[in-house]
Amino acid sequence: MGFVSGFSKVVKVIRTHLYVYLAGFVVISVIISSSLILKFESGYSESQIKTVNDAIWWSAVGVSTIGIGNIVPVSDSGRYLTIFLMVVGVIVFSVITAKIASIFTEEEVREDLDHDLKIIEGDLHKVEKGIEGELAVEDKVVEDKLDKLEKEVENLENKKLN
Repeated sequence: MGFVSGFSKVVKVIRTHLYVYLAGFVVISVIISSSLILKFESGYSESQIKTVNDAIWWSAVGVSTIGIGNIVPVSDSGRYLTIFLMVVGVIVFSVITAKIASIFTEEEVREDLDHDLKIIEGDLHKVEKGIEGELAVEDKVVEDKLDKLEKEVENLENKKLN
């Protein structure tokens, strides 16, 4: 199995289960970032992230790119983690938006192809009718010539007999 063939199979599997993978990616990101932010912020008394619920809320808001701002990390590590979560959220929502757009685009392309196919089938039908007409005319010409030849042969036979 070549690289391109293997890659195509992987892409097909990902496209088939895209939403499952995205949901899993978001859940794992929220769980890991919640754990990390709780660890990063635990050493700061002025931090607003003190409980697991605070950490989950912060992660969910960060990954959704809403960024309400009612809970802001104090530590540098927490702020970098916030940037990472924002990027994850933008990527996830970009993929979802692209998938939705592709659904509409695929439908339009399918309709265009169906329309073009009907036109081609109509043209093909016209060509077939034209060919059938030409063959019919050629058949008539051949039949006429054959009739003439038969009459000439008959005349020759009659002359020979007389």
